[in-house]
Amino acid sequence: MFGAMRQSEVVDPNENPLIEGWLVKEGRGVLTTKWQRRYFGLFGTRLLYWVEEVDFRSGMPFKGCIDLQGCSIVSNQPARNGKEFCMGIFHPLRKDAWLGTRDMPELVRWVQKMEEALGLRIGDNIYMSDFDMLAVVGRGASGMVYQVAKKDTGELYAMKVISKTHIKNKLSGDLGRKKGGANGEDGDVAKHWMVQSVKMERTILEVVNHPFIVRLFFAFQTRDELCFVTDFVNGGELYSHISKAKTFTEDRARFYAGEIILALEYLHEMGIVYRDLKPENILLDSEGHVKLTDFGQSKTDMWVDGHNDARGGGNSTRRSFSFVGSPYYMAPEIFLKQGHGIEADWWSLGILIYEMLCGLPPFYSDCTTKAYRRLLTQPVEYPNHVSVEARKLLRGLLNVDLGLRFGSRDPPGHWETDVQRIQQKWSFAWLMPIDFKALLQKQVKTPFTPHVTGSADLSNISSQFTSEEIRESERDRG
Repeated sequence: MFGAMRQSEVVDPNENPLIEGWLVKEGRGVLTTKWQRRYFGLFGTRLLYWVEEVDFRSGMPFKGCIDLQGCSIVSNQPARNGKEFCMGIFHPLRKDAWLGTRDMPELVRWVQKMEEALGLRIGDNIYMSDFDMLAVVGRGASGMVYQVAKKDTGELYAMKVISKTHIKNKLSGDLGRKKGGANGEDGDVAKHWMVQSVKMERTILEVVNHPFIVRLFFAFQTRDELCFVTDFVNGGELYSHISKAKTFTEDRARFYAGEIILALEYLHEMGIVYRDLKPENILLDSEGHVKLTDFGQSKTDMWVDGHNDARGGGNSTRRSFSFVGSPYYMAPEIFLKQGHGIEADWWSLGILIYEMLCGLPPFYSDCTTKAYRRLLTQPVEYPNHVSVEARKLLRGLLNVDLGLRFGSRDPPGHWETDVQRIQQKWSFAWLMPIDFKALLQKQVKTPFTPHVTGSADLSNISSQFTSEEIRESERDRG
């Protein structure tokens, strides 16, 4: 449970809660889980609870405290341990907490009040005219990414602008007909990826709060576009740094792998599968820490059957049969349409580590189908400079058998904090030098610091984008 259990502390009688009422709190033992009815009150960012309402009314010390500061709140989940309307409260350093309500309206009220206390009401009274567009910093299939400054504060952000016209045109061209290629997607799948992926990206970014994942600050729409405003990260893509260095030292690759593991474990704990881990989607900030970006292909509600969290414990995760991801990084169960879960991200991590150490993905070829055939049927070859410990880790991550793939199951045990679970789970020889708690708190010195002259510096972003002029029509829209 989050927060210190300070039973001697009482609440100021003059302070009124933002919301109060009965909730059920999940209590976990080593072997059993049960729901406990408690009376809760939200005071600022502290969610306090008492055994009985009369204890709250009479000013008795509270029984427990859940500190919401720095937490993510997830409420769009299926039934959990027999409770239908519940919310999860997640923090990268502390144990997750689960609360349940009587019905959906009550769940929505509690979540809205918690988000209000945390300042997470994204998109309220925000417009395109609130920002100055400074530079083009990226371009994707559905729109542009700009460096922008908020006019009232001068704060710099990245704004992803998705064209509604592009979505409509794509749908009109794709619906009702088969698409070619290895995946054979039909119109329904096309519709999903052009509309649902936009909704999914916003849903995920709204709840995520992690040091190694980009944060969403504002989301709004104009007549013609959908806009996501996130961190502006100007240390460059990991892809560009691999290209420049050709290969990384094992210490440098291990550092990035550790931060990515922490980000993926956090997402999996929230029932989110990333599904598009590749160097182009990993940014470095000005200090050299990673930031995962682009959640358009991610999927939520990927909980473990029977337990509804992303931990192993002998259960299998929910499966998705969508054809998603990027060539070379896509797990074989996706490519072969066998159904996939959180294990797919660990395969992609294996490919990424191999690329950081060797310069290219294994069996790299102009023909992705040929590359996959070789990857599934032939042993991966390693240059002489790759250590035995690194090879053992990569063989475990690049295991076609989902049950044996590293990362797919937690070791048995009970942990006070999630970072303890991660430290034990990833205690493989190559990763042993990593102190995951210190890494999560950014107490480990980065192995490489990008050359950045200031928060507005664009030198690490491809001139292919930054040299593009912003048209006046783009500056004035809204």
